[in-house]
Amino acid sequence: TIDVSATGNIAFESSVSALTIALTTAGNIVVAGSFTATVGAVLDAGGNVELQGLATGGLFDIDAGGGVTIGGVVDVDNLVLQAGGSVHIDESVDAGSLAITSDAGVLILGSVTANTIDIVAAEDIEFGNSVSAATITLTTDGNIQVFGSFTAIASATLNAGGDIELLDSAVGVLFYIDAGGGVVIGGMIGVGSLVVQAGGAVLFDADVTTVSLEIASDAGVVILGPVSADTIEVMAKENVRYGSSVTADTITLTTDGNILVVGSFEASVSATLDAGGDVELQGSVIGDLLNIDARGGVTVVGAVVVNSLAVDAVLDVEFRDSIETIDFRIETQGGVRFVGQVVAESVVAVADGDVRADAGMLVDQTVSIAGRHVELFGTLSAGDDIVVLASGSIFLGGDVVTETGRLEFVVTSAGGGFVQAGGTSAITGNASDAAILVRVFGSGDVVVATLRTGTDPSEVGGIGDKPPGQVTIETGGAILATTPGGEDNLVTERVVLEAGTGIGAVHEPLRTDIEFLTAYTQTGVIRVLERDGLQLEGIAAPGEFVGSGPQVEIVSQAGPLVILNGTFLESSTGRVSNVPTVLQLVQDDPDDVLVSGDPTQEIRGTLGGVEGLGDNLELGINFRLSVRWDDGVISELDTPPTSIVTEVGDGWVTLVGVTPTLQAGDQIVWLIDQNNQGTVSIIRAAEPRGPIEVFVQRTYPLFHLQRLREPEVTATFQAFNDRNLVLSVLDAPPGTSLNSSVTISITTRVAEELILLTVAGEVIEPEVVTVEPKTVFVVDTIPTLPGQVVFYNESIGDEEFDEEAVARLYLLRILPGGEVGERAMLSLAELRDLSNLLERLKNSPIPNGSYRIEYQEPGLPAQVVLEFRKTGDVIGDPVRERGVGSNPAEEGNLNDADEPSPAVEDGAAVPGWGMETPGRGGREGIGRGGDEVRGDETVAWASWSRAARQVRKWAAVDAADSSGG
Repeated sequence: TIDVSATGNIAFESSVSALTIALTTAGNIVVAGSFTATVGAVLDAGGNVELQGLATGGLFDIDAGGGVTIGGVVDVDNLVLQAGGSVHIDESVDAGSLAITSDAGVLILGSVTANTIDIVAAEDIEFGNSVSAATITLTTDGNIQVFGSFTAIASATLNAGGDIELLDSAVGVLFYIDAGGGVVIGGMIGVGSLVVQAGGAVLFDADVTTVSLEIASDAGVVILGPVSADTIEVMAKENVRYGSSVTADTITLTTDGNILVVGSFEASVSATLDAGGDVELQGSVIGDLLNIDARGGVTVVGAVVVNSLAVDAVLDVEFRDSIETIDFRIETQGGVRFVGQVVAESVVAVADGDVRADAGMLVDQTVSIAGRHVELFGTLSAGDDIVVLASGSIFLGGDVVTETGRLEFVVTSAGGGFVQAGGTSAITGNASDAAILVRVFGSGDVVVATLRTGTDPSEVGGIGDKPPGQVTIETGGAILATTPGGEDNLVTERVVLEAGTGIGAVHEPLRTDIEFLTAYTQTGVIRVLERDGLQLEGIAAPGEFVGSGPQVEIVSQAGPLVILNGTFLESSTGRVSNVPTVLQLVQDDPDDVLVSGDPTQEIRGTLGGVEGLGDNLELGINFRLSVRWDDGVISELDTPPTSIVTEVGDGWVTLVGVTPTLQAGDQIVWLIDQNNQGTVSIIRAAEPRGPIEVFVQRTYPLFHLQRLREPEVTATFQAFNDRNLVLSVLDAPPGTSLNSSVTISITTRVAEELILLTVAGEVIEPEVVTVEPKTVFVVDTIPTLPGQVVFYNESIGDEEFDEEAVARLYLLRILPGGEVGERAMLSLAELRDLSNLLERLKNSPIPNGSYRIEYQEPGLPAQVVLEFRKTGDVIGDPVRERGVGSNPAEEGNLNDADEPSPAVEDGAAVPGWGMETPGRGGREGIGRGGDEVRGDETVAWASWSRAARQVRKWAAVDAADSSGG
């Protein structure tokens, strides 16, 4: 036993050995030799304690007001040091437990082995060699530095106000490192759990193998070696970089900077990468669930095999190798590029920038892609819906195929479009009316290679055998074919097209193999070439177009073209609802015979479809009616699509300088004189609907009739649809036209006495000359309010009539003085029903006063048909008194006392009231062979007989119609 107590220094110049040693002094303690305390030693000094040699024994308890220095090896059961100054151990320490408390720093140059190590220092703690213990606790306001290996079999807790550096390997079970500065582990790390909190950067130079790795750094994190763990969680304010592979069940990397993984990246359960900058994975990526959220861009260089992949980014996203996943979702404000093939069950890619897939996609379920400009190369195949949405444009450089889903391609920008590369196809087995949709909201074009429903090529057949489904294309631009003369552009059952500037090109039509077509373009043309017939269910191009040829042209290579009843084809100039054009004409009077006093051929019938006869409802506009008369003259009703109505003088409404379009629902009376000068009266329905009722009268020149070889004349009629609407079937028999009617020939007998005896000889057919008829149109428009009459004011003066002129009917206003005022021409058809004419005149805007209706034959004086007075909306009783313009009468023929009833010819009463019979002295002057001379009385009678017979004929027709005859 050694027990020394002193007020000054205690110094041993050589070794000290005892069972127990107790040294107490207010000064320093110095032992120059070895120091052995087998049981234990207590050293308490107000100054420094210095053991310059070996220190061995049991329990060492050293308390120094100054520093503590041990120069030799320390081999004790337990070592407890408390020092007001620094602690310095030059050699190794082997102790059951090591506890050091220092108000300064601690430096142990040799290796340290203990069961427990607990060091608390105000300044740096430094181990010059390895440290090994079951539990290690190091706490300092300064730095911790371990140059050798660092082993904590149970746990290690390192808490430093400055940096912590483990420059060699770190092995143990639980490591907790908390540094106010940075953390560096230079060697291999093999721990059960590693938790690092650092105010500075964290650097691992070598491999990291742990069950759990958790790092939180106010700076960056760099792990240069491969990392293997069950769970990895890293949070940093600066960049996170893995210099080699990273393998874990669960990986969570969060940083305000970038994330870089140079090696492979494997997360068998899940991985979440959240970066304020870029995320770059340079190796392969394997795992179950991978979520990447980057405020910068995302680049994955290696192949990706994960069950679920979700990427949210601000900048571009690029996958440079293949992707194999189940659920794939990308959303970025930048662009997206897939260099390798994408294999997934479902894909959703939404980008504000461009989206490009270089090698195609193979997807079991749905694909949804949204971007600015979307470019898809290779084959994109999906089991369900494929939806592509672009703000700029869509380009399909490869095939797009879905087994049962919809194909939807939508471009939302003003100038973008949709383009399929030549030789590519977009195919779906979907049979719904939403099978394929291409929609461009702006003015961009849709350029189609092949859009098709039905994945089996054997499903494509003739009409009625098309693969079910519908293709819908809508754009503010044009719908065009990709390659001239290529494959069918649209293969399906039903197609609906809507364009702004045209469908098909003038020299390159849109090629189809479909069954039903609906098409509309605001301007431009419609050009469609069908493989084997289709039904048209509304085709319209009502706007302007530039180019040659028709505005709408539908061609079937083989098979019929049919228009759905109730729909029509429309151009900028007209409409068509029946193909071919329907024309049904008969002779007005089957028993009519042309005579010298009535050399007229009269035809009636309908132009346009009649539903009761199996035709479509007639909705056509801008028909053309052509007739070749027996004398070789050709007359045409061919009218432009404009009309101008102007009010002139005293409420008379005059059609000025126009010829209105012939349209469905019209009632037409067309009168053509010997010189092919025509007058047309049109009663117009409120809307173009139903067949056009046609009455045509041609007055033949007597010159022609007198030179006929046979006692008959034949007129050949043909009607044509609007010129800008053309339908064709290429395999139809020669001469077949869907744009015109069949020709109809009407033959009328001619009285034999009209035909002059001619010398037999060669018959020279007259040259056929098409005369541009100067047709006057009189239009009676039926408005919503009935009763308005529209007249054509021909402004005919009192000059003599040409012998070749046609018969005319006039309405004259009689002024108070008996003078004749304004005169307006009426249609001869008004003689059918004078009561109806008076009813309409009653409600017309003509002034109050007296009026007269006169009928005039060519070269004869006018004959009074009726006189009446109009007061407001009341028509007074007809008057028979002769006044100015009355019928001429030979003296003694008739007088006021025995004025006859309405005229009678061959015992038949003439319908109508107030019609005066002209005076006659007999019919002996009427020639039968054309060589007798007619007197004035006979001429007057012939004129009256003509008008009376005309009225009687119409009355007979009306009676037959009303009785069903």
